[in-house]
Amino acid sequence: MEPLNIVVIGSSGHARVIISMIESIKKYNIVGLIDSYKEVGTKINGYEIIGNEEDLPMLYKKHILLGGVVAIGNNWNRYKMVNKIIQITPEFNFISIIHQSAIISPNITIGNGTVIMPGVIINSNANIGSNCIINTQSLIEHDCQICDFASIAPGVKMGGNTVINQKTAIGIGTTIIEKITIGRESIVGAHSLVIRDVPDYQVWFGIPAKYVKQNIPVINYLR
Repeated sequence: MEPLNIVVIGSSGHARVIISMIESIKKYNIVGLIDSYKEVGTKINGYEIIGNEEDLPMLYKKHILLGGVVAIGNNWNRYKMVNKIIQITPEFNFISIIHQSAIISPNITIGNGTVIMPGVIINSNANIGSNCIINTQSLIEHDCQICDFASIAPGVKMGGNTVINQKTAIGIGTTIIEKITIGRESIVGAHSLVIRDVPDYQVWFGIPAKYVKQNIPVINYLR
């Protein structure tokens, strides 16, 4: 079967990781990258930038695209880009990329556009939303719910029945005990231990994690 044509939206470090994952699964052919901030023709990891998101309707027809991956690490910016693409190119398919080394229970759900990195473990009855990032060697235990546009950094360990709400970011190496709910558009800082629920729009950090400040949703917390 011929590889299916897709684009990668973004060209940062996160995008380069996703490019490597796509190459390893050999199911898709990357025809080029979409980026609003770099010149057309610029090469990233061997792939040219072929336009920006406004060019997608033309590129969709020219390359007979299946769709693509929004490879933007910042949750808020990824959310804005996905919604812009839906308006410009309603037929665009958001492709989920799952590394072959991930261990995933057969009875979970994974939404469109989500990326699951190497070494991830996702256990029974978990629900992963759309356009999420589940990063390297993170553990998502049974019955967890990760809502749309959330990001789980490398090495996060999450006990069963945990809920991570929309556009929330969990920092590298954080541990969350079972039955915890993290509110929408909140941030938990790196290497924290979360033993209490975190409300919406807040930044928490520490061992145990405590309130630090209110979160401004558009903050570039992943840059």
